[in-house]
Amino acid sequence: MDLLADRESIITALQGGVTAAKSVEPFAGDITELLRDTAKKPSLHVLYAGGNYGKQRIMGGASISAPTRKVWTILIAASGRRSNADTSTDVLALIAAIGEALTGLKLDTSRRLWPLQDEHLLGKNGVLIHGYDFEVEKEV
Repeated sequence: MDLLADRESIITALQGGVTAAKSVEPFAGDITELLRDTAKKPSLHVLYAGGNYGKQRIMGGASISAPTRKVWTILIAASGRRSNADTSTDVLALIAAIGEALTGLKLDTSRRLWPLQDEHLLGKNGVLIHGYDFEVEKEV
């Protein structure tokens, strides 16, 4: 489980597959910061949202705590040059492009990325922030 390598794979896939984004970068912080961010928009921000851990048993050995679910969130920041309706349309196009770029993305020989959900998170002064969650699944 290499989170840095996973993040780099996601960023590379987004840079190659979502040409409408002005920037794609790692993110860690309070999402309200994106409302005040002066960077060119639309921008994509890759956030490790966390993982769930549970006991996994090893045949003939002790139980160990291991991740059973890991989630990455792509934060979309878009600003309305024309209107909120146009900005909303831009966000929908970005959601579609992100889905195409990341759905089924192979992170290594046994793990892929799959979409979980997307949702509107914030909107203020013509800036919309939307989140698109992806789950890492291990192939069996």
